[in-house]
Amino acid sequence: MTFDEFLKQNPNHSGAFPYSLDDFIDKYPKYQGLRYNQTFQGIFNLLTSTNSILRMMEACRLEKPALFGVYTDIETLYKPYLQELQKNKKDFDQFKQAIGSLAYFVLAPFGYESNKQRTMSGSEFFTSAMHFVFYPEKAKLKIVNRPIIVPFEVEY
Repeated sequence: MTFDEFLKQNPNHSGAFPYSLDDFIDKYPKYQGLRYNQTFQGIFNLLTSTNSILRMMEACRLEKPALFGVYTDIETLYKPYLQELQKNKKDFDQFKQAIGSLAYFVLAPFGYESNKQRTMSGSEFFTSAMHFVFYPEKAKLKIVNRPIIVPFEVEY
């Protein structure tokens, strides 16, 4: 399928990440309590932006954890919330695990698979995060030069 054919078949395609926070919660029901958490909603929106996806991919290409590409944005935008949450280790750890699961949820459709946990340097809140490896044959989505997100089978 060509890009023009794809647009004809999908005239309302916005180019945005095609999965919702509800899709994430359905896949990871243990994070159900975060569905209406405004901070987590904001982090979902941040991590599903094309720019953030590209930065996580680049971090992985450089052999770093995916979150290395976006942790400064997370910490800058949500520092007060994270500092408050840090007072309850269990909740704080679960919140960070949810962010890690979200990184995988975002990158998996682009052909990324978990590789191994890597140390995060420079972060105030994250001590380690997952590194992912790219497998082109597993990709269902790709980012094209527009930049918008389209199904992987679309030729651009």
